[in-house]
Amino acid sequence: MKKKIKILRIFNLPTINRSGQGKAAFELSKSKFFNTTLFSPFINRKIDSYLELKNLNYFYFPNIVFPKNCSYLIKIYFSTRRLISILIASINLIFNKKIYFNDLVHIHHIFYFLPALVLKLLGSKIIITIHGSDIKKIERSFLLRNLLKIFDRVLCVSQKQYKILSHFISKKKLVFIGNGVDIKFFKPIMSYYDRKKIILSVGNLRWQKNYKLLIEAFSIIHKNNNDWKLVICGEGPDRDEIQELIKTKELGNNVFLKGYLNQKAIKKLMQSSRIFVISSRIEGFPKALLEAAACGCACVSTNVGECHYFLNEIGYIAKNNKYDLANKILKLMNSKSLSSSNSLKSVKRANLFSWNEYIRLHRNIYDNLL
Repeated sequence: MKKKIKILRIFNLPTINRSGQGKAAFELSKSKFFNTTLFSPFINRKIDSYLELKNLNYFYFPNIVFPKNCSYLIKIYFSTRRLISILIASINLIFNKKIYFNDLVHIHHIFYFLPALVLKLLGSKIIITIHGSDIKKIERSFLLRNLLKIFDRVLCVSQKQYKILSHFISKKKLVFIGNGVDIKFFKPIMSYYDRKKIILSVGNLRWQKNYKLLIEAFSIIHKNNNDWKLVICGEGPDRDEIQELIKTKELGNNVFLKGYLNQKAIKKLMQSSRIFVISSRIEGFPKALLEAAACGCACVSTNVGECHYFLNEIGYIAKNNKYDLANKILKLMNSKSLSSSNSLKSVKRANLFSWNEYIRLHRNIYDNLL
């Protein structure tokens, strides 16, 4: 029997409330093909109920949240605090004997680079996966761009990321990895025609998700379609502003902010909603899009990350303005045959991105590296 690869994996573990966070790394960690030692940060375990895994270890990593619309000096202050927290967390990891004696190290956030570099000096192969908005931090930072060159492999979840990273990292090190979905859990349970007139979106209430754009678009849609609802699942710092916009647009009876929901509740909504929308300014390869497609939603997205690739011929890509986004959603709303057809195509497309396939791709990367 082939010996299992010993992997140290550092990532943000999914939580009960944030089930999508770190989902890809979580699925890799559960795989029987790897002997994995896990390290995940926590802020306050008394408040947040973490999912459990074998060989799981925690390290303290304070969450430094930048205030909105702050001055340059305040940004410097919070940046310094964040840097200090990264250094403290990294030093604590370096002095933990459990991180040593692994074949390779796979980190899932650039903030965890220091332990990886120390272990590389000791002979381990090191890998990093670039997720979502991390690419913006890397683009802006000379230090981070050059740190990435030290990694043996840099995995990215979208072709746009690959193109950006290829300007300063050798293509021999770059790998497009995409994302995955649990197709046994996320699956349709009813005919498209039996679904509710719900437009659904899932994600944190942050500037990246651009929910103001979605609400502006829904305001246009609502004028002649007041029997439709917009449901947004997620929580975040933009809640108050979003609620104020809902009030200003007089959409309180049709737009609902559900806050954090567990995976079962999200799945139920995806299985009963007709349309799923991503209105983001920036994405990698959003898990929520894969999950909604696997559940049979007809999908619309702004042109971010890998969404255009995934939705090619099965959904709509909208420009980053409320009129085009509203128009693309209305096309699905106004044609049951079109939206039903896209629903079936979405399920077939999502089935190509199973977690089994995602794990297989990683096994090939690890084997080729060792």
